[in-house]
Amino acid sequence: NASAENPDTTNPSASSLFPIRQGIATSPSMCAIPPEFHMSRRPAVLSALASFVLLPAAAANADEAAEVEKLKKEAARITGLIETTKKASMPDAPSLKKGDNVSVKTGAEVKVPQAVSALSPAGPTPDNTREPKEVVKILLEALAANNSPEENAGLKTTLAFSSATNPYASQPPDRFFAAMINSAYSILLGNYENAKVGKPEVGKGDDGVNFQVFPIKLTAKNRSFLIAGVDNKYLYDAADGSTFCLFNWILSQDPKSKNWLLDTVYLVAKPEAAGQ
Repeated sequence: NASAENPDTTNPSASSLFPIRQGIATSPSMCAIPPEFHMSRRPAVLSALASFVLLPAAAANADEAAEVEKLKKEAARITGLIETTKKASMPDAPSLKKGDNVSVKTGAEVKVPQAVSALSPAGPTPDNTREPKEVVKILLEALAANNSPEENAGLKTTLAFSSATNPYASQPPDRFFAAMINSAYSILLGNYENAKVGKPEVGKGDDGVNFQVFPIKLTAKNRSFLIAGVDNKYLYDAADGSTFCLFNWILSQDPKSKNWLLDTVYLVAKPEAAGQ
């Protein structure tokens, strides 16, 4: 049984920093033809159809090639208008012109482009010479000084040290920033008095990947926990009257690069709360 000073840190809470993977919501295509272009296209089509109905069959056959050519020119003109408008308002949008579209081979990996600035940390980056505890220290310090030397620098560093199993590693950076800043995990952004890193649990997964689980104790004022929105079930009372919360940080060693990277972080609930 865990005590307040030595609580059980093996049970992950429901409040994980990295929840179950969710699909990226898709948005309407930027290449959709605006209604006004449909409206300008329709009279030309209807006019051509009317001429085919009203003219005798021989005349229709004689003029069919000319009408088709006219429609092709109209279509080219409309496509040109779309391209011109799109380049002015959406320079990064894919082109509608034949031959400009990017094809992807079946089975090829497609990566969603992300903001370069959001993925370029101003601080340390993964290095296979770094020990797991050093990585934890780097990330704790980076998060505590999140907006130095630039906005969200600490969160960018955290993303840089995220493993492939971390769902946020493949999502837009802003989604991760919002999840941290607008949740109980904002307590990690320097909103505590001190942090203590415990002895890690060391093991190897079924896939043969090495991992280490670090218990981290954050002590803070009750007001700080309240502002961060840390639920009472994650708050422990120490013998000296202070209040603290516990996190489990799980790191794994990338089989190829041998870098130690962050898989997940979660708050640990008190034993009585975890059993509910």
